[in-house]
Amino acid sequence: MPGLFCWNHIISATLLSQRNSKQRKENHIMASSAKSSSTNGRASNSNISIEDLSNQIEILKSDISTLTDTLGEYAKAKGVEAGETAKVKAQKVADAGREKALEAQLHAEDFVRTQPAAALGLAAGLGFLVGMITSRR
Repeated sequence: MPGLFCWNHIISATLLSQRNSKQRKENHIMASSAKSSSTNGRASNSNISIEDLSNQIEILKSDISTLTDTLGEYAKAKGVEAGETAKVKAQKVADAGREKALEAQLHAEDFVRTQPAAALGLAAGLGFLVGMITSRR
């Protein structure tokens, strides 16, 4: 089942991304708490907040990139799944059409065998109509 494989791949990629994001946030919190405990003064606190914002922006960029990749994989998987579903449905319709054509052929053959005079008259009438239509350009 190709759809199931794609879903498992997408879910595992998402979980891995979430785990990496959580680890980055924990590392960032530990680093910022260590910096704030070692610095005294107002100017350094504003630098830490700018650094914190820069780090958070980088984390958000990374998360957005991962999310975009995951959504791309999801869309690709859905496209493949839709294509396979369309192929299966088209094959079913083609098979049903073949069955109906074969059934009509068998019915026509049965009609010709049971009523040959009517079949001959019908063929002559159709031939006459085709001849009239083609002669009147």
